[in-house]
Amino acid sequence: MTDHRVTEFWDAEGALGDWFGLHRDEMALDFFGGAVVWDASLLFGPGAVWEDVPQPLEAFGYTIIADRDTLQQSLEAIWAG
Repeated sequence: MTDHRVTEFWDAEGALGDWFGLHRDEMALDFFGGAVVWDASLLFGPGAVWEDVPQPLEAFGYTIIADRDTLQQSLEAIWAG
């Protein structure tokens, strides 16, 4: 993403997808049936805190391409304050 407020990291080992897969019940990510959360967008606002799991989850989408319009609307709503 080209926005200066976004930092993008590449997780070549898939550790983040594995972690979210292990914690999907706690985060109500029940739309994933497998062990790994992949091809998904998870959007946390500026007030999010990561303790046991990151919260609050503002929006999510699966697949990224299929839900890109929802992701854009959610980002715009957060940026608008």
